Amino acid sequence: KPNGSFYMSTLNRNLKSFLSLIIGAEYLLNMVPKGTHSYSKFIKPSEINNYLIQNKYVIKNISGIKYNFLYKNFYESSDVSTNYILHAQKI
Repeated sequence: KPNGSFYMSTLNRNLKSFLSLIIGAEYLLNMVPKGTHSYSKFIKPSEINNYLIQNKYVIKNISGIKYNFLYKNFYESSDVSTNYILHAQKI
């Protein structure tokens, strides 16, 4: 519907996310089980933006998600290079 909202959270597909989320989180730090992430399913922000434009959506907000190892919690960031969330609206 016009003015409807779309929200998503996903992983960026690049070398940094591969190294930190698959090699780091799965194999080095054992934070999540091996095989949790599938690199081929990671989506670059530009790819999702192209899809949204084709379907008459405009991104209203995009933010990165970071993990603080000291406090063991996640926080919002302007860096979308690994994890990110976005809000788009139908035009």
